[in-house]
Amino acid sequence: MKVLLILGPKNEKRISMTKYSEICLKIYQAKGYEVKVFRLSLLNSRNKFVRFFVRYFLVPFQLLSENADLYHVLDHSYGHSVLMLKKKCIITVHDLIPLELDLKKNKLHESLSKLLFKLIILIGIKKSSKILVVSKTTGDLLGKFFKVNKKILLSYNPPNNRVLPYLSSSSKDIDIILFGSSPYKNNIYALNACLEIKKKLRIHWINPNYSLINNLKSKHKIETKDNLNDIEIYRIYSRSKLILNLSLSEGFGWIPFEASQYECCAVMSNINIFRELHPSSINYLQPLNNVHYVSKFIENLLIEENFRKSVLRKIVNDFDKIKFSKYSITNVLGDI
Repeated sequence: MKVLLILGPKNEKRISMTKYSEICLKIYQAKGYEVKVFRLSLLNSRNKFVRFFVRYFLVPFQLLSENADLYHVLDHSYGHSVLMLKKKCIITVHDLIPLELDLKKNKLHESLSKLLFKLIILIGIKKSSKILVVSKTTGDLLGKFFKVNKKILLSYNPPNNRVLPYLSSSSKDIDIILFGSSPYKNNIYALNACLEIKKKLRIHWINPNYSLINNLKSKHKIETKDNLNDIEIYRIYSRSKLILNLSLSEGFGWIPFEASQYECCAVMSNINIFRELHPSSINYLQPLNNVHYVSKFIENLLIEENFRKSVLRKIVNDFDKIKFSKYSITNVLGDI
């Protein structure tokens, strides 16, 4: 059987989707299938109308020359890419953040964007014989917005075949990692929590929001890095004490598990995905309306090594429980 894994364009830098495609590729190959990863293409035009036209109207034509028995859309933001196909399709939905959250000041623009995004997901759902969701949280949202339940195949993260390379570091010379620039990552909130800490912090921001950097530089030592590969990110984990995941929403929820493998403790917000994946750590999930409380918690973790290790152990324990779940991606894809 020929399988085509469909991903969005590289210039969108969806790191989690790229990792997910690598996992699916290995699983399909282990089943003896012939697998190809197909990257959709976009034009890097300065004209926003050209970009809009290419993304939403030309994308479906890119698959017409491809021949496969199964088309697996891994990036649900391109669910409409299978619009003209008559063969078997499945889709993975990893988050519904554009529908779940209000992140822009321009309400008209956001309403139109949500409508378009909902239509894209709906096309993917209608065309697919199976729908995969990467967490129960995502599945609940899919049911809420699209009334979908029977076609869902639930797959928890992290998958049980994801083995991270062993890396050692002579010292934990980074206090805190921040990750990403998207508004839903809530790094403004994390930044405000850091600014309340009197001690000069060593902060490493991966793929940062550069408009916020100067605020941090006034008080703390900060380094920034863009477009790191996996190994480079893992090395930063191994050098770091904490990573702040104070997100307003998440789909995969991978980062706390990944960081924990390198003894980097995650500070997580009290949202559905973290409550689902980290039941042992629920007492340590942080509120999104009390910066002072979060700031003190971060400070305690940095100062008290035993406390940090106790929180870290709970994250690792949850990792061990979930990775052998019957809902792992290995088991789910094995049934297709």
